Amino acid sequence: MPKDSEITEATDEALSGKAIGAQVSTTHARAAAALFPDADIRQYPTAEEYKLDIENGRLDAVMDDVVVLDEWLKSDAGACCKLLSTLPADPEIYGKGVGVGLRKGSDKLKQMFNEAIVAIREDGTYKTIQDKYFEFDVYGAETK
Repeated sequence: MPKDSEITEATDEALSGKAIGAQVSTTHARAAAALFPDADIRQYPTAEEYKLDIENGRLDAVMDDVVVLDEWLKSDAGACCKLLSTLPADPEIYGKGVGVGLRKGSDKLKQMFNEAIVAIREDGTYKTIQDKYFEFDVYGAETK
């Protein structure tokens, strides 16, 4: 959202009546409609078009993949705006999440992957790696 926005949280109440841009036919447009039913959801053919509208003051917020937005915010064009927050990973909207493809029947390897993910989340390794590359929690927590 614009850097000077007075909105402090991503809730339907806070965004009621506000114009939110998202790319048409994406999970972000679907999420905007589901999470912010009282907002004015505006769908754009491309992300570049909603970015132009928020840069020029025609939108109050936009929704897209946090990694995409984070990179844009670091550019000259994105200097107008800030990342308010990430949103909870809602399986009804986004599905079950990211996966790793394994051969059918590779149960031992699947177990090893699952255990490794739990271990690096518990011992802080994940956070150390994440903080090196991102200024937000990719699991959907608030921005720093």
